[in-house]
Amino acid sequence: RLALAYVAVTASRRPWSSLTAMAMGQRGGPVSPVDDSTSRATTLIFRGIPRKYTKDNMIWALMRRMTSQAFDFVHVPWDRRSTHNMGFAFVNFVDAAIARMVLVEMQGTLWPQDPRIRPMRIMVANVQGLIPNILRY
Repeated sequence: RLALAYVAVTASRRPWSSLTAMAMGQRGGPVSPVDDSTSRATTLIFRGIPRKYTKDNMIWALMRRMTSQAFDFVHVPWDRRSTHNMGFAFVNFVDAAIARMVLVEMQGTLWPQDPRIRPMRIMVANVQGLIPNILRY
């Protein structure tokens, strides 16, 4: 069964205030993108997620650092032959600056509620944007 969540975007203008401040240069200047694809990317792939994580767990892990207004799509693929996810998740953020900040701020941090103590590995996904992700997954 595929786990898919479409999180409604509300009227909040500051979904992740500390990261938004960094993007605007208020905390040590703007973060330089790693390459051109990172500067426009809104969809990230989170690798190495705990195998028991559901889409709700993934949303909870994201909401520990930001509000639900920062992202509008979460997809956690499930292995059809077992009761585990496939070890990765796709998240689309409402703005490329927020996605870039997530990439910088959360890369290498530990997954919450994971007994195996493994770091997050975050990369730019191949499919970008809300509509293309909804159509694909």
